[in-house]
Amino acid sequence: MAFFEALNMRLSNKVTDDLIREVVGDDAVKLVNLLRNKTNVSEFKLAEKLKLTVNHVRNLLYRLQEHNLVTSVRRKDKKKGWYIYYWTFNAHQAKVLLSSLRKKKLEDLKNKLSTESLDSFFLCPKDATRLKVDYAMEHDFKCPECGSLLKQQENDQYLAKIKKEIQDLESELRQK
Repeated sequence: MAFFEALNMRLSNKVTDDLIREVVGDDAVKLVNLLRNKTNVSEFKLAEKLKLTVNHVRNLLYRLQEHNLVTSVRRKDKKKGWYIYYWTFNAHQAKVLLSSLRKKKLEDLKNKLSTESLDSFFLCPKDATRLKVDYAMEHDFKCPECGSLLKQQENDQYLAKIKKEIQDLESELRQK
């Protein structure tokens, strides 16, 4: 994956876009693309280029700032007397955030594997409601939503998929 190449050098556009989608949302990707490889870009110019209101652009910038993905400098406009913020994308923090998200995902997958391995699950054949064995017993192995008889879920393939994801992430983290 290009992720770990990015930690040693510049983040690729696709990796950056995926990161922004994951932590802030799809609507911030265009904004980051305008900020990438530039410094101190006026929020008014960003709004103009994106054809959005300044307030909407500020909202996106603040959401990015919550993850330290952008930094700002405040300067006073000499003509109007207002303060204008100039924004810069923080590529280094994007690399750090990407790494920490991968580590968190690995931890979550390990927890999920543990839960899935230790418990038995039952599925409703009609609406796919999934219940742990204890909860299924409380409902006499009938779906609490529709009353259908629950069937035990075979999750060997699901466990194998989780194990594969864990191996892939661990391999990527070792390469880092």
